[in-house]
Amino acid sequence: MFYGSAPVLFVRDLRTSLDYYCDVLGFHRPRLWGDPPNFAMPKRENMILMLSQPEDATRIAPNRDIWDLYFWVQDARQLFAEFSGKGAVVQQEPIYKSEYGNLEFIIEDPDGYTLAFAQGMTEDAFFAGETREAKDRTELLYMCPVLASADVARDIRWYETKLGFKNVFDSTHYSDGPADYAVLRRQDLILHLQMQFPQDMTSTDVRIEVKNIGPLFREYVEKGVVEEAAMRRQTAWGTNEFGLFDPSGNRITFLEDI
Repeated sequence: MFYGSAPVLFVRDLRTSLDYYCDVLGFHRPRLWGDPPNFAMPKRENMILMLSQPEDATRIAPNRDIWDLYFWVQDARQLFAEFSGKGAVVQQEPIYKSEYGNLEFIIEDPDGYTLAFAQGMTEDAFFAGETREAKDRTELLYMCPVLASADVARDIRWYETKLGFKNVFDSTHYSDGPADYAVLRRQDLILHLQMQFPQDMTSTDVRIEVKNIGPLFREYVEKGVVEEAAMRRQTAWGTNEFGLFDPSGNRITFLEDI
């Protein structure tokens, strides 16, 4: 008789992964196996994960097309509040998936694995306690800029190495040709890149509001993306801000209200 299963994830650094799963996601800290330690089985309630640190890091290959792990839970909203309050990397806040009847949110672990958590419910249950006005009103979630790119593969590398974004999806997943479209993410911020030929090339000016702009500015100064003089402090319109251009000429401005 079957009574359980345990997914196995290959991780780059076992202790870093354990800190995330135990301190952020609430798993119990387990014993370690190996010398030096390279295997552990953290557990939360009846769910066990197997974390293995291989000698060959090429074995670490998160799935970019679908979730790596999918958990069914009893209270998705409460669990999301717990995880996000402890600093979990959120890919998707809780939303109702009417096509398969789940309230679902998605987070990411230190190795880029995608973890989905879902609570099965009917649409009526999802809207229980909300007003009819709220149910009949479309909620605007966020706006995602699409930036023109003269070379999508080049710009993916630049955003990853210079601005700290991750390539979460690009056109090579469904096409054998070079990348001509990409989706990039850093924390909850998403940018899209779209190929444009030189004769059609346009540029975009994107303003990104942040909290605590100083650490991000220092990061980009250290990476050679901006100069120290780029920061404009206490502008007449009440911000601290700095701007930069990506390789395709799109202007990105980061700002905080003061």
